[in-house]
Amino acid sequence: MAKKNNRVKSGKAPLIPIESWEHADEMVREIGDLQLNTKKDEISAKAKIDRIKAALAESAKKRQVRIKQLTQSLEAFAVNHRADIKGKSLKLTFGVVGWRKSTSISVKQTTLKLIKQVFTRAKTKHLITIKESVCKDALAKLTDEQLASVEAKRKVKDDFFAEPSVQEAVDYE
Repeated sequence: MAKKNNRVKSGKAPLIPIESWEHADEMVREIGDLQLNTKKDEISAKAKIDRIKAALAESAKKRQVRIKQLTQSLEAFAVNHRADIKGKSLKLTFGVVGWRKSTSISVKQTTLKLIKQVFTRAKTKHLITIKESVCKDALAKLTDEQLASVEAKRKVKDDFFAEPSVQEAVDYE
């Protein structure tokens, strides 16, 4: 790690009359003391912040466990009452629950080679990224038959979500 420079440049502050080199030396000592105290305060503040962050992480962890439990319970309830949900989601008083369709492309090791064999050179340019890994976004546009020809397949699933209607905190300052 590079050594921090403690050199201080002069600014536009009002000047203090200096009577001797001894007085100048004392002023340099005072600058050092002030820098040292500032550094100590920064270290102390960082330690306090780290303790606060650790406490926050612990309390947030407990809340995240509860959020997961509530979400899983809501999903189980919604699955059993899916007929009540017209469309993809249901607006409730305090938010929305529903399913969001997500699609992913699963690729085998041989898919890259097969893409090169099955499709023309011009067509493979947008299906393969420069680092020669499969471009799943481009593959998502292919038909299921085209995906099967390169040993890939489309997986479609409904991901449940619960989205509370949370009001933002108001700043009264």
